[in-house]
Amino acid sequence: MNRALVLVVSLLVVLSLETTAGALQAPFLSKTVNGTTFSASWASVPDATGYQLIYAPSPYTGPETIQSADLGNITNITYSLWNGAAFYIAVKSYNDQDTSGYSNIEHIVIQLADVTDG
Repeated sequence: MNRALVLVVSLLVVLSLETTAGALQAPFLSKTVNGTTFSASWASVPDATGYQLIYAPSPYTGPETIQSADLGNITNITYSLWNGAAFYIAVKSYNDQDTSGYSNIEHIVIQLADVTDG
């Protein structure tokens, strides 16, 4: 089996095992890529006071590469990246008592077409 595929499956397993039995729903994540800019958004979750972005590089190289950023109570983000950037992203909702499981996982790839002067 291809090593990259094994690592991606491992990422999915790690993220799926790290769920809580709490009452908060996981957000549903949507993304768009336009040139070197990507945007992600999700509907607010009832009783959530904030959201956490979880991200890992692609190709995924192991659980030690998973990072997170507290987003506060915003429900959309936009970032400018570089050509060739690639990440897996997910979102969790939280409040003072609970944290949801992971949202769906999205794959962000910034791949610009080569442009040559003619």
